[in-house]
Amino acid sequence: MASLDAGRRLADRYVLEERLGDGGHAEVWSAQDERTGSRVALKFLHLTACGIDEALPVLRHEARMARFLEHPGVLRVEEPVRDGDAVFLPMEHAAGGNASRLRGASWRRIVPVLVEVARVLEHAHSRGIVHRDIKPGNVLFDAAGKVRVADFGTSTETGSRDAPANGSPFSASPQQLRGDPASPADDVYGLGALAYELLTRYPPFYPHFDARRVQEQDPPRPVPVLPAPVALIDLVQAMLAREAGARPSLSSVIEELQRCLDAGALPEEGGIVVEATGTHAVRTPGAPRSRQAWWWALVAAGIAGLLLLAVLPEPSPEQVVDASAGTAPAAPLSVADALVQDDAPPAADTPVAAEAAPEHGIAAPAAVPTLADELRAGRRALEELKPAEASAAFRRALVLEADNEEALAGLAAAVRQQELLARLAEGTRAEAAGDLEAARNLYLALLDQQPGFAAARSALERVAARLAAAAFEQHVATAAEALRTGDVATAQAAYARAAMVRPDDARVVEGQRRIAEIHRNRQNAADLATGTELEAAERWEEAVAHYRAVLERDAGLLFAQEGLSRSERRLELDRELADYQARPERLTAPAVRQAAQRALARGSATDTGDGSPRLRSQLEWLRGRLAMLSEPVRVELTSDNNTEVRVVQVGELGRFETRELALPPGQYTVIGRREGFRDVRLELNIEPGQRTAALAVLCTERI
Repeated sequence: MASLDAGRRLADRYVLEERLGDGGHAEVWSAQDERTGSRVALKFLHLTACGIDEALPVLRHEARMARFLEHPGVLRVEEPVRDGDAVFLPMEHAAGGNASRLRGASWRRIVPVLVEVARVLEHAHSRGIVHRDIKPGNVLFDAAGKVRVADFGTSTETGSRDAPANGSPFSASPQQLRGDPASPADDVYGLGALAYELLTRYPPFYPHFDARRVQEQDPPRPVPVLPAPVALIDLVQAMLAREAGARPSLSSVIEELQRCLDAGALPEEGGIVVEATGTHAVRTPGAPRSRQAWWWALVAAGIAGLLLLAVLPEPSPEQVVDASAGTAPAAPLSVADALVQDDAPPAADTPVAAEAAPEHGIAAPAAVPTLADELRAGRRALEELKPAEASAAFRRALVLEADNEEALAGLAAAVRQQELLARLAEGTRAEAAGDLEAARNLYLALLDQQPGFAAARSALERVAARLAAAAFEQHVATAAEALRTGDVATAQAAYARAAMVRPDDARVVEGQRRIAEIHRNRQNAADLATGTELEAAERWEEAVAHYRAVLERDAGLLFAQEGLSRSERRLELDRELADYQARPERLTAPAVRQAAQRALARGSATDTGDGSPRLRSQLEWLRGRLAMLSEPVRVELTSDNNTEVRVVQVGELGRFETRELALPPGQYTVIGRREGFRDVRLELNIEPGQRTAALAVLCTERI
């Protein structure tokens, strides 16, 4: 897909304005719809992992599901549009952003949103549709703040295992992670995960998410950033039950959420049960304000604590009270808890509190935690990456000893850890969305700020491994595609890069073996062509050297074995025929002439006609030469009738005055002997084509 830039015009209708978000699989842009004059959002699927033909069905599925539901709380979408290499889904523009802004907000702001989302899901379930990806990024708000549930691309029908896309693992139920058929209970879990994240700032199992762990364990009890009703915390915990059958129905969830909203009392009417870290307390709603005169005694005692808290950071989530409404005896409130809660009862170990406890329904307290207990709890919470709990513990320690250095340092460390974890959560969400580069950059920035942050280091290593794995898969895919299209150089380079990551991977080993085989085949084809060319040019010495070099590389190549044998025979024949041409006089010797006849026979059997002009020329010359040597020449010998004449190559001729012989061309030795005279030895050289020859043989030198 070509790059998307502000001002680009699509489908002769939409003009891009700005990128609203970019995840691992898609990016969303705001655009101006020139046809309607309205502002819309356009969702583009990244085409790096899928082609246009695969992207269109995914977007059509999302559009079909959203239109099928026909609920005002479902984000409106249009049919997907294709413009060249761009495929996008026009959607209603949600000007109010998404629910991520509610992380750590008051439960009174969060619960109405949960109710609206639950009603949308309840409607979807009535139509047989399960959303399967309820997370802050998919809960949007229009300009008026009304909820719009988005991204039904992961939705599927109840009982189906088929979905065109996967959602966030943090909101996936154990059954969804296991691949079970879709069920409304999956969305109950997803809604519980959304509530968990908005109340605590982090999703369940953060930061140590593991799919197997989700299927084997219940998530830890949520610790809200701000005080929240125990009933709400219990509901969230129930929605996140491991077993689908243990989760409440959506109608029960809506009723309980509404009950939480309705149960809140005004200050003049008393308090409600709230929960936070480490302490428990119960106030009975409706207690008359006139019966709480004892509180003013505690206010005076807490002035110093208030002055201390005024200079400390904003109260943490854990400075709230945890209650089990009307059940087990409650643990005591620390002075710090009393100072940060509205209308909280006094610590029951004070005289006023002791008198007021039965009157206000407060059970007799256990022993008050000591300074050492609070410091130890704070250290333990920091080690377990629970900054909210650590902050609460260190604040309680500071109430017990206002200038305690460890508590002050611990409180500052908890604040820093809270900030680090919030930024770590951004990286984790980017990682879960598939935007690994963004996650990697976030983790690197964290480590630049805090080099010893082990969680960020672990996350960076995990992302680096995923990036390496993704790069490896990309290299393997590139290599396989290049091989398919015959681009061996690209395939070889891609496999080489993949081998740097996983040299022993079977696909890499097989791919490199295939490339080596292709190179061998190409080299063999080139060597065969070279040998054939040399043979055709009758350059036999070069052909022999070439085939020997090929066999040194691979002695088992049959074409090289046969080519060498053939070229050696031709080289030997060529040299012999060339020698006859260079020294034709040798052919006059009968033995040489016989060898030449055999060479002529071999050459005639080898001659390939037009393909061997040199050999043909050599054979024609030799045939002509041998033909001339076979024609006899008339030789006239003269003597004195007293000399015994002998021709070595012919035999004794005796005495005569004249004698005629018919001799083939060649060299002959003629000897003459006579009693009392020295012998004579004469050489007779008869050239081919010569018509006649004459020689006088006489012994004239006396002894």
